[in-house]
Amino acid sequence: MSEENPSATVPEIQQYQQVWAESICQVLEQIGGAPFTFEFVPDAELEEQFQALAEAGEWMRFTAANKLTGEQAFLVSGADTVRLAQLLMGEPPDDKVAITDDHRDALGEIVRQFAGATASSLKAKLGGEVDLQFSGNGRPEWAPAKRAGFRITGAQPPPFLLCFQINPELASSLQPAQGAAQEAAQKLQKPVQPRRADEPPPLSHQEAVAEVAAVVSGDIDADLLMDIELKATLRFGECQLLLRDVLQQGPGTVVELDRQIQQPAELVVGGKVMARGEMVIVDGNYGLRLTEIVSQQQRIESLGE
Repeated sequence: MSEENPSATVPEIQQYQQVWAESICQVLEQIGGAPFTFEFVPDAELEEQFQALAEAGEWMRFTAANKLTGEQAFLVSGADTVRLAQLLMGEPPDDKVAITDDHRDALGEIVRQFAGATASSLKAKLGGEVDLQFSGNGRPEWAPAKRAGFRITGAQPPPFLLCFQINPELASSLQPAQGAAQEAAQKLQKPVQPRRADEPPPLSHQEAVAEVAAVVSGDIDADLLMDIELKATLRFGECQLLLRDVLQQGPGTVVELDRQIQQPAELVVGGKVMARGEMVIVDGNYGLRLTEIVSQQQRIESLGE
């Protein structure tokens, strides 16, 4: 059971907070042997409690790496620290017990378990490894980009309250699409610089082909074009399929190509066949041992097609 977080207006950040809350309930259920549920604390209520909680509570900071980068922090009251520690150590709940270093160590262990469960869930949702490493206690020095509160309820009241916040770097890494869109928008906003009077116009396709031909023939220094990047592809063969056949493809389907096993594979550059050869294995990777090179004249002519 959960309620939507009114402060998480960004879907990616809302999902991140949701995964944390669900993982926390999962770990607590495994430890306590009973189900736990959560709800997000409304912003106004959280802000009323935050200052007092920040002065007397226990901080736990984590650093995200790999698929995500940045930092986050948890804030737990002293009373909830004791209760979480008692749950982890299998002790009966006792609100009269004063907090000790053993309780703080137990809090660190249980929050690390929260982080481990969260990292596993995030890997599937984000499509890559997420590493969440404990980075220390103490109040973080950065201003939070987002803050949320989880109220965790189990079989025995009262519920736990966990304050959760992330820094701007982590908030940004959770929104790669938005960052790319902003970058693209900034590029679009840049004014187009007019061509100077002394600047030559760009080459047409025919002129570019003629210039390549001149390089090959030796009329122009080839070093001028040596840094041009070209995409090379190995082609084993081709086939034509009807749309119904494409839609019926699945694991285990064999697609027959138009090339026999003894025929050479082709090296295709810029959509044109430049060479042929036989397949080899080089340090565990596929390679092509060239046995036939298309003539210079044919390559030049193919560039102009």
